[in-house]
Parts: sequence; structure tokens; C-alpha cells
Amino acid sequence: MRMPGFNAEAALYHTRRQYRRVGTLDQTNNALRLAFTWGGQFAISVLPYITISWEPDLTGHGTLTVEGHNFTPASQIRIRTFDLPGHLPRNQTDTTTTDFASGCNGYMCYINYGGDFKAQLHGYPCDNNYSTAVEVLNMQTGDKLDETITTPCQSRSRS
Repeated sequence: MRMPGFNAEAALYHTRRQYRRVGTLDQTNNALRLAFTWGGQFAISVLPYITISWEPDLTGHGTLTVEGHNFTPASQIRIRTFDLPGHLPRNQTDTTTTDFASGCNGYMCYINYGGDFKAQLHGYPCDNNYSTAVEVLNMQTGDKLDETITTPCQSRSRS
């Protein structure tokens, strides 16, 4: 399908360090892969993305889990949550992404490019009426990702 005025450049916006996808979902788990060479070797660059999950409990609260992948290795990450509508601040927490690591043992060599994190907000209040906005900010680069999630309360069943 052809769309007049649309090209690859129009589908991306430029941040301080790289191009970032804009509001599209695809079958690559929300990731856009850019190929480049580094030190004469071919490498694949995958842009940062986040996944959010919710697990309610029976107390009117639950656990909000935020996972990030492909961020800058060993960088400070700030996670903020907001109640919608109105974007009222609810929670803020800081974490650090994993660092680059490589090595070999007697059987194999490995490379972990780092840049991943997982943060769990326990005791987070549920809400059957409105969504929660989650903002993830890379404090090193200034790059920011936003997502929303519903946090419904666990219904109690009588036995």
C-alpha cells in the first residue's frame, strides 16, 4: 500500500542519540531494528521498549511490574506513575539498568549488552474506573517512553 507523503523518515522522530518509533505496534514486540557496523563487525541495534503488567491482590492493591529492554547500559532510570484522567502523580521510583558484560569459560563465550531493568511497585492501589499512565525516563540520555495500563481490582468470590 502506498500513502502519499509518508516515508520511513515520517514514521520516526529524532531524539538526542537515535531515532525512535512513534506510536505504532508491530509483530516485532514494539521494536525497530537498525543495522550498523561497529569496529568492522555487523551488529543489530534495537531501540528501547517497556512492558507493563498488573497482578491484583485481595486487599484493593496489587503489584505493578515495569520491565525495560535495550536502554543505555548502566544508566539511571526514573519510573513515574500517574492517575488518569488528570495525570495526577501517584508514585516515583528510580532503578539502574544492567551493565555490559562479556566473558568466556571452557565451553562458550557470551556477551550481555545490558540496558535491561525490572521494577515492581508492591501495594499499588487498584482502580476499576480509570487507567494508570507509566512514564520511564532514561536520566542519562533524556529519552522517555510512556504507556498506559488498567489496574482493576480483584473481585472477591464467596465460597
